[in-house]
Amino acid sequence: MGNKEQPKEADRMRNRSLVPLPMISCLVLGLAACSSSSKSGGTADATAPTHDSGTVDATPVVALDGPLAAVDATHDVALDTAPDAAFDAALALDASLDGRLDKFVAMTEGQPASLWWEPSNSTLYIADNQNNQIWTWTEASGLAKYATTAPTPGEIDAGATLVGQLVRQSDGTVVVARFGSPRGAFAAVAYVLPDGGAGLVPGVDPTQHHLGLGLAAGDQLFGSYFAGTPGGAMAGAVTRIDLQTGETVYAAGFAKIVGVLVANGKLYVSDQGNSSIYVLPLSGLPLDGGIDGGGPAGGSSDGGSADGGVGFPVLATLPVPDQICAGPDGSIFTGQFQAAPNSTAPISVRQIKPDGTVTLFRSDPDVGKPSGCAYDAVNRRLFVADSSTLLNGVHIFAVP
Repeated sequence: MGNKEQPKEADRMRNRSLVPLPMISCLVLGLAACSSSSKSGGTADATAPTHDSGTVDATPVVALDGPLAAVDATHDVALDTAPDAAFDAALALDASLDGRLDKFVAMTEGQPASLWWEPSNSTLYIADNQNNQIWTWTEASGLAKYATTAPTPGEIDAGATLVGQLVRQSDGTVVVARFGSPRGAFAAVAYVLPDGGAGLVPGVDPTQHHLGLGLAAGDQLFGSYFAGTPGGAMAGAVTRIDLQTGETVYAAGFAKIVGVLVANGKLYVSDQGNSSIYVLPLSGLPLDGGIDGGGPAGGSSDGGSADGGVGFPVLATLPVPDQICAGPDGSIFTGQFQAAPNSTAPISVRQIKPDGTVTLFRSDPDVGKPSGCAYDAVNRRLFVADSSTLLNGVHIFAVP
């Protein structure tokens, strides 16, 4: 799929730390880049650390992505044809959505990985892949450093500061999942209390990569972990997390879980290893070891499986899903941090409707390495973390 026509230059207005997207490219590449159709933003930067760590050192286990299921032609059809009209229409609407314009918050320090929009104080929280930093952004004050999470001994020296999703509980406690080292160490779940106190959830296995983190009613936390197996596959599980007592398995049988979301009365799981978004119930599953014979591998779309276990319904199948957030009308958004194998589809941000339909919301060159996302329902705008070389910061996209 070719590049799409960009929003008019007049729509990219400067506002404090908000920098127009076309201006970023012009400043870095020169004026010639403004008219280029190059797809330089669409390829994952192999030299930079990645929040979802697309590659894990082969020792002592296997490559982190492992044998990602091949993307068949149906994926390309779904992404390369059907969404075109909707995508073009979304771009055309940018200048007419009640004056709401796409903007970009450039970060000159750090590398944004995940986002949380807090409607109670109209604040965006940003988890940083570097140095355990958390930032905030508001319309009035712009970007500011908020806090530093408690370090795991040795993780900063080892360069193992990659993080996953973050959430903010009702009392103001901010919780962040930590991926750790690609070799399988330094993983954790960190938190910062409202008074600034920082700590780590006890008993978290430092060899299990943590990326997914979701918040349910009553400040209940759902997390996730995964790691390589001696056989070369990824093995992941959804967990329940208590800041004081630790982590327990809620549902097993997954592969590489990169995102967790509680929305619409359901628990969504973004499994990059299985190229799928699964739907789980919020209650009724065991908390002490998962489900024997269950999970995606043994399940079926109707919730049952032939071996007696419990299977999980699939909301959507799509290549390289990443972190997920709730969107309008029961939909969810997901970033796509790296290009999909065996597909010509561009790196993109995609929207999944309640019926499982996948549409392309924004793509390269509007985004370079989109990962975490957060939706502001009041102002109908989507925040997207982007850690590409040219677009290191947070996009603010108007949502039709």
